[in-house]
Amino acid sequence: MGKGLKHMALILIGNDDGYRAAGINALAEALSRQNDVWLVAPDRERSAIGHAISLHKPVRFACYAPQRYWCDGTPTDATYIGLNRILPRTPDLVVSGINHGPNLGDDITYSGTVAVAMEGAVHDIPSLAVSALGTTNGSYEIAAQVALKVVNDMLKNKIPKGTFLNLNIPAEYDPKSGIKLTVLGRRKYKRLVEERFSPRGQRYYWIGGMPKEIKNEKDTDCHLIKQGHATLTPLTLDLTDRRFLTSLSSWSFN
Repeated sequence: MGKGLKHMALILIGNDDGYRAAGINALAEALSRQNDVWLVAPDRERSAIGHAISLHKPVRFACYAPQRYWCDGTPTDATYIGLNRILPRTPDLVVSGINHGPNLGDDITYSGTVAVAMEGAVHDIPSLAVSALGTTNGSYEIAAQVALKVVNDMLKNKIPKGTFLNLNIPAEYDPKSGIKLTVLGRRKYKRLVEERFSPRGQRYYWIGGMPKEIKNEKDTDCHLIKQGHATLTPLTLDLTDRRFLTSLSSWSFN
């Protein structure tokens, strides 16, 4: 950490939209005003790649500006390399985003944005994933200010090991609506597998469809975001279903 920066928090930021994305650069600009920010992100868009890590091929990275790096691997690769090779010490926070589009409900299982924060939690570092429904430059700047408020609170308060936070900011966000603490809702997509053929007659497929409308409970992130609130959900690395564990103990396994 450079001279004069000893009092600043050291923050690693990453994303899954690539290091050139407007969202991550708005986030870096906002956080850099008060903190020592390092950016390590994929060299291109790697959305919906989840928590994948490259174990069977080399990963390359390069510095393109002071404390700014790109990596040709996954979002998790970039975070892992940043934490274990690039940064001068363990950071105080890992912050991911600002993602181009929401990460609500079931989205988190696919999201590379959430995976960056998850990797931070794996390393016992307080971590935050940030996503925005509004994707204009102005929307990113507003979302970055919301993220800054959460970051400031994270630096003042303790987060349990294995827990990380997921923040979503709606389009045309009004600060008067505030940030609501909430739980995950359900966000499913139409099961679309579209078959196509190349000019040479080879068959290939496009996977993915638009979100399906699902009725969500009033206290979920999917519902509250539609009401104009920013949503903040604590997530955990422990996926154990303790409610079912008792029932499972009655199985005979014969």
